[in-house]
Amino acid sequence: MVVTGSECSRVSSVNSAWDNGSRELEMELLHFLRWPLRYTERIAQIRRVDGLWQLSSRVLHKLAAPVVDWGGITFFERALDSDSPGPAHADFIVREMTPADADVLQTGRDPSQSCDEALRRFRRGDRVFAAIDAKGTCVHTRWVSTSPTVIPEVEREIIPGPRQAYFYNGYTRPDSRGRGIDGFVRNLIFATLRAEGFTAVYSYVRSDNPAGLRAASRWQRPVGHVSYLRLGRGRLFVSRTRQSTFPPLAKRSTGRADLPEAETRPNLAA
Repeated sequence: MVVTGSECSRVSSVNSAWDNGSRELEMELLHFLRWPLRYTERIAQIRRVDGLWQLSSRVLHKLAAPVVDWGGITFFERALDSDSPGPAHADFIVREMTPADADVLQTGRDPSQSCDEALRRFRRGDRVFAAIDAKGTCVHTRWVSTSPTVIPEVEREIIPGPRQAYFYNGYTRPDSRGRGIDGFVRNLIFATLRAEGFTAVYSYVRSDNPAGLRAASRWQRPVGHVSYLRLGRGRLFVSRTRQSTFPPLAKRSTGRADLPEAETRPNLAA
């Protein structure tokens, strides 16, 4: 039997298509197999760092989320009334980043935040501070704002006053956690803002983040707590206790503070 050139070409095309399809199927299978592995590793990390009780609480929270969502957030303050330079770290460079550093920021940004979101923050005047390792990889980032900024858990905006700032979205790469990097970045923020004439900086941590609460308590003092309860996708109930130094929170729909600055309500969790 004689095989023509056109038949050879068709056979080659079929083989090529089969190879491409096989590679795509292989990639899909690898992605499918890696997902439970990553999930298992995350569960093990939570249990190791926060304990079995915290792991059980998170699982219960996830299961109940479609019906009811609840939680709390604690706000922290750092008064910038004294010069207290933070320690240096030989393994990292800690500095403020700019839009020109977008490629470096990509290596260490919170994966839940898109590149477009980072650019939007820069455009509105927010700043970002980061720690860079010897390889040029960004291992920690933390954003700073002087504008009203959304607190998604309670659907409110925190409104910094004159010479006040708010930092948010602190994120450390998983392979760099437990090395105290967060503290170095916080201290750079404190020193930078104080030199610029700011008097206080605020942040918040969710109650289901014990590691974050410990880190914030080391460098700042708690000044308020907000508890929330949401029934499905319906009404959100919010209650809080706070000190008089805490900036007001405003409802996103009105832009007006929904509680006078010094008012205190009972905590839902009490």
